[in-house]
Amino acid sequence: MKVAAQILLTFVLLITPAFSKNLLAQAEAELQEVAEGEITFFQERNLEGNFFQNDTHFGGILTTGNSQEITLQGSSDTVYRVKRFRNEWNLGGYYDRTAFNSDSPDEGPQTNAKYVFGAYRMDYFLSSDTTYFLEGGGFTDEIKGIPLGGFGGTGVSHYFIWTKKTALNLSGGYTFVGEDLNDPNPSRHLHNAKVELSFRQVINPHVTLFLNVDSLKDVTDLEEWLVNGNIHVQVKLYKILSLFFGFTARLDNQPVPGFRKLDTMTNFSLGISFKSPEQENK
Repeated sequence: MKVAAQILLTFVLLITPAFSKNLLAQAEAELQEVAEGEITFFQERNLEGNFFQNDTHFGGILTTGNSQEITLQGSSDTVYRVKRFRNEWNLGGYYDRTAFNSDSPDEGPQTNAKYVFGAYRMDYFLSSDTTYFLEGGGFTDEIKGIPLGGFGGTGVSHYFIWTKKTALNLSGGYTFVGEDLNDPNPSRHLHNAKVELSFRQVINPHVTLFLNVDSLKDVTDLEEWLVNGNIHVQVKLYKILSLFFGFTARLDNQPVPGFRKLDTMTNFSLGISFKSPEQENK
């Protein structure tokens, strides 16, 4: 028994340093990962400093509704906050490539722009959770029969939840939408009550879920109602390289004559995601 006890004690003494070293290395890696997440979160909410973020991605989508085609898409979302002023730009476009058209067989391959948009929003932080915002932009949306359109609005936004892993934001206000339609359809002008819900959930260090629903209800004609909703998942591959999977639904309750109310788009794209350097929190 004494010999067995000595053997056991010797074995424990031999494995303890290696075991402790592995535990220490694992703890250091976990602390570094948490610290990096805290630094990013700190910069995003620190109203005394600045914050920059850009997501740019390119890929393909499958559309149903008014357009039933495989389409190429690209977009860029940029956030630049200077202390209490948060600036956001959204740019994007959807294109389709027609290799052959039986109605015009001699025309050859064509590339057509279907939906191109640009938008800007400025938020001023009244507090760490509440902002006042102004927004505006323009678009051409051939998918819904709108050659040219524009919008502008204002309102208040509030973060009900804003932690390192979860953000829940609700915006409300007024948005004007003007659309120049093809003849013989008259132009459309909408005075809308805006309600927008945004949600973000960090599932793990590599996967993040995003959800956004923007509802515009015309206050002068209750039959007019525009709803844009999208959900997408970002999967981080390596450093700034990510995969994006998404689904978008766009409802127009009174569409241009000859067009359907609902359009959906399912997309898969590859992109880069960049956030501001971490120096300012060191």
